[in-house]
Amino acid sequence: MKCTAYQTAYRHIESIIQERTSVSEGIASLLQLCNKLQPSPIWKKLSTLNFEGDCRQLAHWLKQLLIAEPPENEINGFWFGLFNPIVDGEPTAGLYLCGSTRFDPKREDPDWPCNPGYFPDGRYADSTVLDSIYKTAYEKKSDVSNFAEYVLCLGYVSLIAARWCRGAMQPMLLGNTPLRAVAVGFDSGDRLLIDVLRQQRRSAKRHR
Repeated sequence: MKCTAYQTAYRHIESIIQERTSVSEGIASLLQLCNKLQPSPIWKKLSTLNFEGDCRQLAHWLKQLLIAEPPENEINGFWFGLFNPIVDGEPTAGLYLCGSTRFDPKREDPDWPCNPGYFPDGRYADSTVLDSIYKTAYEKKSDVSNFAEYVLCLGYVSLIAARWCRGAMQPMLLGNTPLRAVAVGFDSGDRLLIDVLRQQRRSAKRHR
């Protein structure tokens, strides 16, 4: 597959994140693009996954994790990492959370998530959708397999992270820090900076 297909998909993920697209709408848009770039019956099969149900499950995981193992205030960046663990002897797609003190909004440093200062015991998420994406993509190894894993895993988690950054989960993600970055990406590949959360300054009301 030509590299331009991956580049086109990456830019599309960036655009749907910036447009504040919902998870369902974003996935539908990604599947449509994938079928255009690499026609295959796999996209229709992947469209039947319960993305919204899995979103709720992941939100519960994150909330419980941040309550049970809250990060120190010095942690100014969260990394939602995509990787390929071995589960029951078989590879799959997984997600974990760690945090760093090295994010600098004034300087672009792609390695800021490395050597995390926040590495909670409950960092690994249980995502049925990520597992299904991987198994469906590689059920019959083909030219579309790697592309399907790349686009849908990165796109799906990016859409979820964007929802968290802009919704009810935002205060828990930010905590008491002045700012905290939220990024998604592959441990050995592309990544996306989803948002940089900041404390909102509240002007004091003077009562006369």
